Amino acid sequence: MNKDYLLDGSMKYEDAVAFFRYSVILPLLEAQPGTIRKTAFNIASKTYNDPISRKTIKIGERTIFTYYSNYKKYKFQGLKPRVKSSKGASPSIPEEIVKEILLLKEELPTRSAQKIVTMLELARKVDKGLINIRTIGRILKHHGYTREALAKRSRVYVKHEKEAINMTWQSDVMQGFYIPDVDGTNRIVYLIGFIDDHSRRILHCQFYFDATLTRLEDCLKKAITKHGIPENFYIDNGKIYVANDFKLICAKLGIKLRYSTPYQPSGKG
Repeated sequence: MNKDYLLDGSMKYEDAVAFFRYSVILPLLEAQPGTIRKTAFNIASKTYNDPISRKTIKIGERTIFTYYSNYKKYKFQGLKPRVKSSKGASPSIPEEIVKEILLLKEELPTRSAQKIVTMLELARKVDKGLINIRTIGRILKHHGYTREALAKRSRVYVKHEKEAINMTWQSDVMQGFYIPDVDGTNRIVYLIGFIDDHSRRILHCQFYFDATLTRLEDCLKKAITKHGIPENFYIDNGKIYVANDFKLICAKLGIKLRYSTPYQPSGKG
């Protein structure tokens, strides 16, 4: 995955805000039907350590439902703060429409500005003639959605599998054996892999010379590219799995994390 997903140990401001909001509403995303209101009330009754202001805050139910609604509509992107400066942007275009434009472009990078205009009008998201292709181009450029930038991204498309498939993936790291390196020295290798919990199918596994977050990211990218995005991860509390950068990756992809109980490997099946 690219630098938008892996931030070298520090999150961008907008990612940090979105990740905090995602953490707040996560119980709401997991709530059973009929318990949404009660769950929101419980969330609002708690205090939180705001990572931006470094203050202890409480969040009202109305704000919680705003976060919830934005996430349902726009996923992780919808939790990012609004850009106060309108320099280079299109202030006359509602923020919801800007997000819709970005989602349409990200969904299919080759989609033209004219096609985006047509799709918005056919879906009655905008009145005919409200937005032209120049406005679309300006919005895409302002948010970094240029042809060159999108070409560098490895887009991921979710496969429509049966309900039980891709619901939960497991991942683990295993120390391997020594093999000769190009300089003649022997180096130990590590096996990183992902398996589907329902089918027990190995989605991707690969040997690496180290078991770092970068390697996990590479293995995950290859598994997702081949099989789509799972709903959940069920993993242990290993260092690379509890790293904030990995949690951010999962939040952006909409993957919920579940951690197994330490020292109970049988819990992972």
